[in-house]
Amino acid sequence: MTGDITLIDNIWPVMALVVVMGVPSLFAWLNSRQAKEHARRGANEIEHQANPNSGASMKDSLNRIETTVKDIKHEQAAVKGRLDIVEAIAKEHGVYPKENPDG
Repeated sequence: MTGDITLIDNIWPVMALVVVMGVPSLFAWLNSRQAKEHARRGANEIEHQANPNSGASMKDSLNRIETTVKDIKHEQAAVKGRLDIVEAIAKEHGVYPKENPDG
């Protein structure tokens, strides 16, 4: 076998097949790693937004909105209470406007 040139001649088709089959597989492997990294970064961003942190996340914004809505509800209830008192006094003195039957 020493010095047999046919062995070298026969290896090139095999090498070509390895290159042709291996390069796409290498790209697919690299793409899958990139896709996994992209998915990991996306999951980290979702986790960051879903938890209270520095005040800039969606969770922080929702917490502020919820607090504001509760404050508005309390203020509205207080105004309604004062309005009910004013209406009662007006009715007592006969100055409360009569309701319009036409709507």
